[in-house]
Amino acid sequence: MLYLEDAEHADIRADGSCTERRHFARGTICLVDLADGATIRLHRRLRSLAFVLPRTLFSETAELSPETGPRRLICRRGEADPVLCNLGTALLAFFSGTGTAPAPLRPVAVAICAHLLHRYGEPFGGRDRPAQGGLMREGSKATLQPIAAQIESAKSHLANHALSLEDIARVCGFDSLAHLEKVFVGETGVMPSAWRRRGLH
Repeated sequence: MLYLEDAEHADIRADGSCTERRHFARGTICLVDLADGATIRLHRRLRSLAFVLPRTLFSETAELSPETGPRRLICRRGEADPVLCNLGTALLAFFSGTGTAPAPLRPVAVAICAHLLHRYGEPFGGRDRPAQGGLMREGSKATLQPIAAQIESAKSHLANHALSLEDIARVCGFDSLAHLEKVFVGETGVMPSAWRRRGLH
């Protein structure tokens, strides 16, 4: 999803609870796997452009660049992406009738997939390749873990006050505490320390 205006929303978890609301600046993106669900509660008007791209199209696109090999996408929230911003502007002009007709939409979708794989893709590791694909994060020990699994593990470990936040980051496969904090805030809307303080685990 490309935010066309500043937005504020909270994610709704599977249990119906919400993360804290988060601000997303105009021109930033939200890259998620819809298989994991993507339900939000709006706190201001949402003006955005959503691209729903099937996994098969990513596979076909990856085959066009055999030197890169199969890749998985990494979840991103609130990250600026000028390429998608420019593509979105061009597509909006076409749909509003103020622009010239773009090429057929399939090649545009392939171009978007190629950009996403190039910018947000990491190589799979043979037998570590997940059966259903999805947005993944590579841990520091060469094992591939879904981001959601790493975050759930971190939430569970936060209940153990004997573990430092640095220990939790290491045990859950993050490169550093800063890395854990960045991903944790992106997924939950709060810092791990705040999650622990509030007893949200």
